[in-house]
This record gives sequence, structure tokens and C-alpha cells, in this order.
Amino acid sequence: MHSFRRSYATHLITGEGFDVAFVQLQLGHEHAATTSGYTMPSPDYQRLALERAHERTIQAALGLQAQRRNP
Repeated sequence: MHSFRRSYATHLITGEGFDVAFVQLQLGHEHAATTSGYTMPSPDYQRLALERAHERTIQAALGLQAQRRNP
């Protein structure tokens, strides 16, 4: 049964995008550190999150480069 709690917490955070504070309340944890131990993102989620961060970084860099050319 305990694995269902872990799966539920992971799904809420990685699949549904709920805030860790909300999940903390759902699980009845006093400390957020306890809740973070329940969240184990899948490799696919980790890859997608990294790709999104990488894309935002590239777009921001390109935007700065364009601003410098056209002040």
C-alpha cells in the first residue's frame, strides 16, 4: 500500500503539475522534505523537463542577441 502513496505523490507533482505544498497537505506530512522523498520523476519526465529548460535558455539567449543588434 505504501507504494501507492509514492505513486500518487509522484503523479500529482510530475503528471498534474500540483505544487509540492498541496501534495504535502494531501499526504499529511509536517515537513516538505518528507514529501520530496515520495516524488520520483520518471526518466521521461526528467528528460522533458530538461528539454524545456534548455529550450527556454536558448530562446532567451537568442532574444538577448537580437536586442543587442537592434537597440
